[in-house]
Amino acid sequence: MIGRRFARIAVAFAGACGGNDAAVVDAAPDTAPAPACTAVFRDNFAETWTGPVDCATVDTADGHTTLAFAIPSRTIEAEFAIAIDLGAAPPAGIYTAESLVTPWSAHARQDFDMTACVYHAGTAAVPPGTFTLALDAAGEHPHGRLDLQLAVLSRPYTYCGETNTERLTVVF
Repeated sequence: MIGRRFARIAVAFAGACGGNDAAVVDAAPDTAPAPACTAVFRDNFAETWTGPVDCATVDTADGHTTLAFAIPSRTIEAEFAIAIDLGAAPPAGIYTAESLVTPWSAHARQDFDMTACVYHAGTAAVPPGTFTLALDAAGEHPHGRLDLQLAVLSRPYTYCGETNTERLTVVF
């Protein structure tokens, strides 16, 4: 009895609010939304970050395309700045530190009172570090996976952690 009464009230309320028009239901989108950008830090410190879909940016200058990231870390309170020059009109594919002849770099700095820990890699870095980039889609909205290894360099009398490397995986 209560169920029928509730149903009649609900029907009357719906009719008063919207008439007898059939409800319009949006169709499912043709494509699934792009996943958020994720970054996983491991080795020297462990952390996971999730950011906006467009965490990878593309800059084209002098005929070269540079893929760049700015990945923040709460653990060291710094941003990892990464730039990889992919050359002219790069296609989707696999890129590595060994296969590219163009410059690349990755850098972050954790500051303390009078000292710092430096996370560093790139063609001009010593040691150079390494990366593997699986670029699934190139162009204005790139997507893929970047696996990066940086050296952890400490100033004298500075403790930067248990290991002297930091690994960073970015899925974008």
